Amino acid sequence: MLTSQAILNISTQAIHQYHPEHMPIIADRPDYGMTKMAGTLAMQYIAQDSNPDEVQVISYHPGSTYTESWQRFGISEDFLPFDDGKLFTIMVLPWLKCFSPTIR
Repeated sequence: MLTSQAILNISTQAIHQYHPEHMPIIADRPDYGMTKMAGTLAMQYIAQDSNPDEVQVISYHPGSTYTESWQRFGISEDFLPFDDGKLFTIMVLPWLKCFSPTIR
């Protein structure tokens, strides 16, 4: 039986970046990766303590997508092999709708 309850956490590549020399954006915003990591870990604990028949807890990492934030920090699109930001809409959103018909 599928549940109609779902919690979705959208994670970020920043939870994997610890050294400013590897990722210059971290040097200016060290709290961003730390708080996103804490949120992802909190979702893991909620999932561990939840009955999957009552609620689905999904933590999704869309990959490293090039956004305006990267541009503001002066980082070009060829700095990393960025992922396509449309993957969430193409792959995850239809799957998530199976759990909650109110998601559009």
